[in-house]
Amino acid sequence: HGFNSSAKKSTENYELARSLMNINSKSDEIIQFYWDGLTSQYLLGGAKIWFNASNFSQMAGEFGLRRILNVIKNKEIYIISHSRGASVVVSALGAPVIPESRKVETLENHNVNIDASTNLKENNNKITCIMLAPAIGVTDFYSENTEDEFCSFSNQVQNIHITINNTDPLLKKYIAPLSKTLKPTDLGFKEDAYNLLCNHYTLFLKTDFSGQKSHDFNDYLKNPKFKEILKTYNLLKN
Repeated sequence: HGFNSSAKKSTENYELARSLMNINSKSDEIIQFYWDGLTSQYLLGGAKIWFNASNFSQMAGEFGLRRILNVIKNKEIYIISHSRGASVVVSALGAPVIPESRKVETLENHNVNIDASTNLKENNNKITCIMLAPAIGVTDFYSENTEDEFCSFSNQVQNIHITINNTDPLLKKYIAPLSKTLKPTDLGFKEDAYNLLCNHYTLFLKTDFSGQKSHDFNDYLKNPKFKEILKTYNLLKN
């Protein structure tokens, strides 16, 4: 799930996604991954919590989702994310760029040494990421060592399949006065970021959701094009 999503709302969306998928109870397993994306019932409040939520997403990926992936071996793994949840996924699979000031702050306030995190293990998994309305940008794929290079992914990562929707109001950052200060969310909004990443990676795929004028996880799941994506990976319930 993305930022500003309560546990109750997220669970409802997880269950909706589950209901659409072809699940074999004997061989398949669903993990609902909830992270603290913070919540606010007010528009401007949502803008304020965005900064902390975007930082939390990297921590949730590096210290949460990655740990789960590291105990799974020899499996086909499909990770479905919405909005800022894409940052959780990228941070779990790669090495997120985290400013030194935040590393110091995290160590002092939470006694967590970010530099001591465990790398993604080579467990012979096949990982496909389906990112609905990814609220991330090209900078999320930079190497942790330098912002002039892109990070490398494990050979376990087979595909990163994103949606692009130039009518998504949140990805468009319609709060004009704040748009320049918010972190990039253009990967799910326009093809420019996607095309740039395709110059560095061969694992990207896209499906155009333009025309849907909603950012809600629920609406992305109910869009017939999501079923088409599931069908592509033999995940759609017959």
